[in-house]
Amino acid sequence: MRLRIISGLLLATSFLGAQDVSFPKYKVVKGYPPKEAAAPMNAAADQGYRLLFAARLAVMRLDAAPPDTYRYLPIPDAGGQASFLNALNQQGALGYGWVEGSTMLEKAPHPRNYEYKTLEGLTPTSRDRSYQSLLEQGFHVVVERGFGPVFIREVGGTRPAESPNSVQVVDASRTSNLMKDISELAARGYRYRGHEVSKKAAGKAVSMEQCGSACGGPLEYRTFNVNNSGQLEKDLNLLGRDGFHVVPRSLGFPPHLAERPARHEQSYSYRVIDATNQRAIEQSLNAADREGFVPLEFAAHVGWNVHVFVVLEKAMVSAGP
Repeated sequence: MRLRIISGLLLATSFLGAQDVSFPKYKVVKGYPPKEAAAPMNAAADQGYRLLFAARLAVMRLDAAPPDTYRYLPIPDAGGQASFLNALNQQGALGYGWVEGSTMLEKAPHPRNYEYKTLEGLTPTSRDRSYQSLLEQGFHVVVERGFGPVFIREVGGTRPAESPNSVQVVDASRTSNLMKDISELAARGYRYRGHEVSKKAAGKAVSMEQCGSACGGPLEYRTFNVNNSGQLEKDLNLLGRDGFHVVPRSLGFPPHLAERPARHEQSYSYRVIDATNQRAIEQSLNAADREGFVPLEFAAHVGWNVHVFVVLEKAMVSAGP
């Protein structure tokens, strides 16, 4: 009887071992709408995947091992500014941070806490002061709602130096004027921080933060367009050969930027794939991974139709600047 029990246990162990699978590095799941996307994201997260970026589809990477896995929630379904902000801060206190560029909240295996804020004041002047104050306190914009931008900050995280000029917002109606302002700030030791809400008709705005030599500055910036996969891949590779690399956070909103440090000894290769078929994207990402490419973010061309692409980057060995 004892031998039969031991044999049964050995067979069971062998069967379970046969069920083990090697998961691919990247998985693509449904990304929208948030309430429907939470279940497939969490199913993938249970296997160790973490959300990188999302639109209609979500790209996830194998970053964890059960039981220490990530968890996802859709953004709160609340109407007004006060109730929405209150619901966000309740989740932030539980360790849920907003995944930028998506409609999902993420809780890490060893979570940190987050706080959310919106602009205060009724007049344009008071809201401008509130905007600048939040940026200087270490908050940054994660989304634009009907009542204005929503800001996030990690509780106890590193904050910028106490300087009234540590963060500058540049806003212009023309891309050429905006790039001129960006270049001038970059020459003074500033670095691109993120997209901001423009106050000008059909304008564009970004925030820049002091960085200097700590991030390889002074930095140079170039802008590029997103029209189609062939054009985008060609333009990015031309920039990459000159030592410019894509700023992932800029892919969501124009101006789309590539930056280059003062000592540019690195070059970059780019690949762009159409984000139309879920299975095809997943296969392409995992095939490109074997060649050393990493996915950066979705980029989109908005015209009569919306065309979405995934931008992938590979750092190349360079002989010198």
